[in-house]
Amino acid sequence: QLPHPFKKYAAHISDTTSSIQYENDDVMKPVWGDDYSICCCVSATQTGKEMQFFGARANLAKALLYAINGGVDEKFGMQTGPELAPITSEYLDYDEVVHKYKLMLDWLAGLYVNVLNTIHYMHDKYYYEAAEMALLDTKLRRTFATGIAGFSHVIDSLSAIKYAKVKVIRNDKGLAEDFQVEGEFPKYGNDDDRADDIGVWVLREFLADICKRHTYRDSEATTSIL
Repeated sequence: QLPHPFKKYAAHISDTTSSIQYENDDVMKPVWGDDYSICCCVSATQTGKEMQFFGARANLAKALLYAINGGVDEKFGMQTGPELAPITSEYLDYDEVVHKYKLMLDWLAGLYVNVLNTIHYMHDKYYYEAAEMALLDTKLRRTFATGIAGFSHVIDSLSAIKYAKVKVIRNDKGLAEDFQVEGEFPKYGNDDDRADDIGVWVLREFLADICKRHTYRDSEATTSIL
C-alpha cells in the first residue's frame, strides 16, 4: 500500500546504514489502533493514553557466563554477581547449568528493577517532564519496559549444552572464557521447537522474575527481545 519510491528509498537507507526499524501496521493496528507510537526500541504505545518507563536491556548471555563462573567476571576476575559455587567440570551438564542460571536470572532481575526504579524516581524528582506530560491523559497506563539482550546467544548456548557436548576452556585463573562444541544441536531461528522451547522458557523465567518485584508507580512490567 505504500508508494513504491518510498519503499525503494527505505530499502536503500536500510542497506546503507543498517539502522532502520520497521513496524507492521497490519499486526499493530488491531491491538494499538491507528494512532500508536513507538517507545524505546520496539515497544508500541497508544498515543496520549500510555507512557513508558524506559529500561534498556539486560545481558542474559553474560548472566549465563556468570552462572558458570559462580558470579565472577571472567575479564576482571571480580566477584560481580552472587557468590555461587562455580561449575568446575570439563563438560557442562545441562541440569546443573539451568539450576545456576535460574538463580543468576533472579539476582539480575532484582538488580535490574531496583536500578530502574531509582533512575525513574530520581528523574521525576529532579527533571519532571511537565511539558510532555501535559499532552497525555491524566489517568495513564504506565509500562515498565525491560529488555533482553543476547537472547539468541543464550538459546544456542543452552541448546548446545543440552543436545551436544560443550567443553569448557578456562583461563589461568580457572574461569570459563571460551567453549568447544562437539556435535550438532538445534539453533534458534530455524523453526525447530527444540530450540524455540528453550527461548520460551528463558523469556518466561526472566519476565516472571521481573514481575514479582515492585515497579515504580505500580507500572506494568513488559519486556522486549533483542
